[in-house]
Amino acid sequence: MKSLEVRIFPLAVLLALGGVACEESLLAPGVCPEFCPPGVLEVRDTVLSDAFIEDGFFVGYRLPHEARELQVAGGDSSVESAALIVFNRFSAIYSGGDTTVDRTIQGTDSFQIRIHLVRRHATAKGLVLALHWVPVSVDSTTQYNDIVPFFDDSTRIASVAVPDDFRFGTLSAMVGGDAFPNYVADSFQVAVAVRLEGPEAAYVTLASSDSADIGTITRFVRVDSAGTRVTRTDQRVTGFHTFVLKPLPAAGPNTLRVGGAPAARALLRARIPASILDSTQIVRATLLLTPARPVLGAAGDTLRLRAHAISADLGPKSPLIQEDDTAAVGSARIPVGSTDTVAVDVTRVLNAWAANQNIPRALMLRIVPEAASVGTVDVHSLRSSSGRPVLRITYIPPFKLRS
Repeated sequence: MKSLEVRIFPLAVLLALGGVACEESLLAPGVCPEFCPPGVLEVRDTVLSDAFIEDGFFVGYRLPHEARELQVAGGDSSVESAALIVFNRFSAIYSGGDTTVDRTIQGTDSFQIRIHLVRRHATAKGLVLALHWVPVSVDSTTQYNDIVPFFDDSTRIASVAVPDDFRFGTLSAMVGGDAFPNYVADSFQVAVAVRLEGPEAAYVTLASSDSADIGTITRFVRVDSAGTRVTRTDQRVTGFHTFVLKPLPAAGPNTLRVGGAPAARALLRARIPASILDSTQIVRATLLLTPARPVLGAAGDTLRLRAHAISADLGPKSPLIQEDDTAAVGSARIPVGSTDTVAVDVTRVLNAWAANQNIPRALMLRIVPEAASVGTVDVHSLRSSSGRPVLRITYIPPFKLRS
């Protein structure tokens, strides 16, 4: 076994050696000129005003009845929307789980309607859901103006208060058995419109969740049980749902529209200098968009804008890269009413471009979830005299050694 020789140097000797040896302190910078090549690491920041060469927007990617959520906005004459829910048809006979009773229905006492909320205006108070019966014929082609005649006291079947501290969950209302005048004529099927009332502009969002359907209706009927009249219930869930909104102002000739219902997307084709995209390390890339008007939508709402890389440039039909993956997606949150420049972090998208030459140099902009709200963003396009889309890039150029 080799012995370990320990040498103890006087302090003066150690200090003298320190002047010619490499610094060993982990907290101090290296001072080894023979191992540290000379050079300066630069970080550059540039705004590319001509980064985009073509743009356009397209409408119809998703319709309101295909959306995962329904936004009901009210209290503001400029922005209003209503949810339409058609419940599945009841049977002409009792179809509940009690097999001991005669299934012949002797009368309908009442209905209970349950509506599931997943989100609401955070601070608005005194909100009320107004429920109206509407024709069961409403469908994906129904427009806001088609339903307005039914927003009348004569069609109103219930008012449901939304508690001020209520954030999400299920609200319910009991209505009489005669609440739906065409119930029998419509083969035991009913439909309702849901509006929002309150002292100020606000919104609520209806949607299904893991624990509840967007809406259910329970029927309380009278049936015979061994000569005694008893009340039993059966239930139906939503068969069709959509929401209709008061028409919004049209997009201007020099603008790009994103969001709304039906959903609109915008396409931006880019041309990034190879000296930046292919030869540098991109630290941050930000897409800067200038609103052409205050962001449209329900008061108190915040829109989620995403910028996606695409796998093929097919214009309006360009497929998004891994739509549910964030690897090639940039995002930003935009409050309704804002006129501030929208800054979308697209660093991941540009890094995806740099890593794969086959990915088209283009961005697809959309609001998520699509067609689920009134929210619409109109931004200046490349045809605008000012406020055109630009790209700000912070990058590190190749490290150059000094001789």
